[in-house]
Amino acid sequence: MPLASSLLGLFAAVLPQSLPQPIDAPRPAPPAAKEPPSTSASVPPVISSWRVTPESMPIPVIEAIARWQEGHLVLLGGIDSTFAAVSTIQIRDPRRGWLPIGSQLSAARASASCVTLDEHRVLVLGGFEGGIASPQHHEDGEVLDPLVAGSGHTTPSFGASLEGHVATSLGPGRVLVTAGDTARIYDAVLDLWSPPAVLDPPRRYHVAVALDSQHVLLLGGETTPAGDIADLTATLVFAPQPSGTDALPSPEAEPFPLSGSTGLPWGTRHLAAARCQRGPGSNPPLLLAGGFDPATGRSVRECCWIDTDLASARAAPPLPAREGATQLHLVPIDHGVAAVGGEWRSPEARGAVDLAAFLEVPDGLDPGAWRPLQPLPVSATRRMRLAETSEWIGGYRFLTPEEAAMAGRSGGAIFDTRRYRLSVSPAIAGD
Repeated sequence: MPLASSLLGLFAAVLPQSLPQPIDAPRPAPPAAKEPPSTSASVPPVISSWRVTPESMPIPVIEAIARWQEGHLVLLGGIDSTFAAVSTIQIRDPRRGWLPIGSQLSAARASASCVTLDEHRVLVLGGFEGGIASPQHHEDGEVLDPLVAGSGHTTPSFGASLEGHVATSLGPGRVLVTAGDTARIYDAVLDLWSPPAVLDPPRRYHVAVALDSQHVLLLGGETTPAGDIADLTATLVFAPQPSGTDALPSPEAEPFPLSGSTGLPWGTRHLAAARCQRGPGSNPPLLLAGGFDPATGRSVRECCWIDTDLASARAAPPLPAREGATQLHLVPIDHGVAAVGGEWRSPEARGAVDLAAFLEVPDGLDPGAWRPLQPLPVSATRRMRLAETSEWIGGYRFLTPEEAAMAGRSGGAIFDTRRYRLSVSPAIAGD
């Protein structure tokens, strides 16, 4: 039986007629009944291909943490077909396939962050429990080995809501967490939070970029309560190393003025960011792209390059999608960045963008152009990227009118359970 038909049969009885309010939208947005915006481009395509691996998760989810752990594919938490957060840990053995559910997180968590602490342990932080229409955001996290049942313990509370937080690794066992008006360091050895530093302006749903083991740059996001962050506002957080085993120093935050213009709307949340693998200067340039603008209720098309050595910003070519894209993944590939997936938004409708495009590092004053990659085989949004790889798993999409009629429904969404791996020609430039 084709996968689409089997999914329709599996979820027809349990999925709602339309998807509840999106996790990150300020107002309800009904499902789109039109085709997704065009992403065509007139520049030559990049030689690339997708490998599709059929999967059958024990519990199909979106918004889970997806990672490789000692050769195993691991999914932690997420949102199931009832659109509620779950605590399940799903493990796929490379030889035996998906294993029976044998372990759980200490609490249901969806849209949580995950940072590697050492060879075996990770920090799973924040997220929410309950349904997506009324989420209850966590103030704590847990440290665990995902492959060992019962190995976890809950961390002390951050002391404030972790909604829209960002967790940044500072090296083995130490993590900087920024949320709202607070920045703190978690030390896994001490199981302790540092005293807080004040972030001004506050930030949620922002980007954090580690410049080195002690400096993290914060960009974009929205204030709390909802408000604007000026176009060029950036914050540098200094995270000093501890001097002993009985004290954890507080981070320090200060403004980081940028010259030039990002061109991004103020208060953009869910920015996608990636640093190129190669480029001019000691630190290759950073690309910021897309996101969601709460002021207009629309996804963002604008992009910009950030040179962290020169503290400067310059416009990059806009995304090749006329409605923009949020929930977008940026992947560094050699001397450029690939943009994959995404969702377009308007106050009236939304749907999958399915971007697959590549942008080279700019050469001099030439901003370059987005070049098409091989299109994604299946349309979906909120795909889960396997950390530090060019692989994705899952996602969901709205039923087409034809599919809804076949399932005897008026609308709704279906989950995808497949895994996708992107391969790109090594000779990208000049091909």
